[in-house]
Order: sequence, then C-alpha cells, then structure tokens
Amino acid sequence: MAIHMLKIYPGSEAEDTFMNLLKEVDVKPDSVICRLGSVFGKDYNEYVISEGLFQQIREHLLKIKEEEA
Repeated sequence: MAIHMLKIYPGSEAEDTFMNLLKEVDVKPDSVICRLGSVFGKDYNEYVISEGLFQQIREHLLKIKEEEA
C-alpha cells in the first residue's frame, strides 16, 4: 500500500481547500495524520494519506494544482 505526503502551509488557502475536500469525500480531517512543521522545524505541515484516499481526491488535487500554475 502506497503512502502519499502532501506539504501544505498552515493557515493557507490550500489548507482550507484540502480540509473542504476531505469533508466532500466524507473523511474527517482529524482522521488524517498531520506532521506539524513547527515540531520538525519546517514552515509547512505534512499530511500523510493512504493510496485509497489519494485515489478518491486525486482529480480534485490535480485541478487545484493546475489553478495554482
């Protein structure tokens, strides 16, 4: 089983969008592992998601990435 890491800046629009996306697919945001950047000396948080969840939200993530470019 693959694991995916998403690097997202805390308090950013990307984080709000990610949280809303989780709600859309009926995943409670507190059930996703978050490695706080402040603990590890990084300016971003790392969200650890399973391959199954990644496949559910993949198309949405690609759209978000395209909009940012």
